[in-house]
Amino acid sequence: MMIRRFTDIDLDGFEPNEFSTIDDVRELLTGRFHVQTQIVDHRVRAFIVFRNYHGRCWSGFLLLCAGYTLQWAHEVKAFLHQAIADLGAVRFQTESLAVRKIQVWHKWLGFAHEGLKRKFINDRDYDCWAIVKEGALWAGKVM
Repeated sequence: MMIRRFTDIDLDGFEPNEFSTIDDVRELLTGRFHVQTQIVDHRVRAFIVFRNYHGRCWSGFLLLCAGYTLQWAHEVKAFLHQAIADLGAVRFQTESLAVRKIQVWHKWLGFAHEGLKRKFINDRDYDCWAIVKEGALWAGKVM
């Protein structure tokens, strides 16, 4: 297993899971995001996607392949937390479909649930999640 910088060729043969679409994958080509690729057994298994939206605040998401396993997820979890530290982020947030399988996943990754956006994208409910670094300085205040 390894995680490395994304290249366009990584899209070849990637099969998104049931929570992603080909449009989500195409979004990787816009250049608006930092993208890393997880490779397992010489195949692309996940994309780790993130962007800075204000100061030390970042947002991101994961695109996982069909059949993604918990074994592979341990590497992504470690990478995510190291990236947050390396970026000096005080906040890393994401939004995802409000379904039990994804809720369990986000809790396992270390995200705290921050609320629900009803009828958000394609008339579906989305959860808001974040990892917030406690005690970090933000605008002169301790969070």
